[in-house]
Amino acid sequence: MAGTPFGDSADANYVADNSFNTLYSSANAACYVGINFGAQTVADISEIRFVPNPNWAIAATKLEGGLFEGSNDGTSYTTIFTLDTSDVHSGWNGWKKTAGNTYQYQYVRFKHTSLSGCQLAELKVVGIKYSTLSVTAGTDKVCNVAVTVGNKNIANAVTYSHAATSVINAITPSFGPSVGGDVVRMTGTGFGTTVSVTIDGVDCPLVNKTSTDVYCTTGRRAQPPSAGNSFVVISDGNVVKVATTPYSYIDRWSDTETWGG
Repeated sequence: MAGTPFGDSADANYVADNSFNTLYSSANAACYVGINFGAQTVADISEIRFVPNPNWAIAATKLEGGLFEGSNDGTSYTTIFTLDTSDVHSGWNGWKKTAGNTYQYQYVRFKHTSLSGCQLAELKVVGIKYSTLSVTAGTDKVCNVAVTVGNKNIANAVTYSHAATSVINAITPSFGPSVGGDVVRMTGTGFGTTVSVTIDGVDCPLVNKTSTDVYCTTGRRAQPPSAGNSFVVISDGNVVKVATTPYSYIDRWSDTETWGG
């Protein structure tokens, strides 16, 4: 998800430049670096991914005890998870929320000490951004659109329509192998005439569909996506709201297919 990097020192943008060759670093005894998703906005977080300093021989010893935190005012922070030596290695590291838990924050940051200097090369937060503007249940919300090119503001350009918004409330199973072949059931409301499902960019062809249930068979994912995991459902041209943990490709250690048979 896009946002504005921030930190206790300069060069916070280095954690969002898609390069391992640049990294954030702080000389302060207590340091932090994170992403601000904007005023009147929260990120419904499903995953946090980060890359520590690529030059560290053993990254775990540098980052042990570091905190990932969330805040909605930029002052008071709540711990999302804490790192220990078993959590960290070179390259991309990841954390995923567990079913039944919700993490919605405007600010997400990594906080640590001079032990690491908060030296992260990349930081990515995966999820869905929501507006915190109040709405009346069952009514539509009309919003302005800000265009960065030329700094234009277009009044009443977008309408958020309840009638046009489909919602997924449950997904079973919640994960399956990358070889595909799983039949996934999505239960919710308002599914239209034409529905498509893609998981990590791989088509999940429909098996059956009603206005409250959609079934599809997962395809084979040849390799992990470079831009992170994704779960996208389109109903009659509109993006479906996923109000639960999305389906993920996960290969079991004990499955022979994980090791090529």
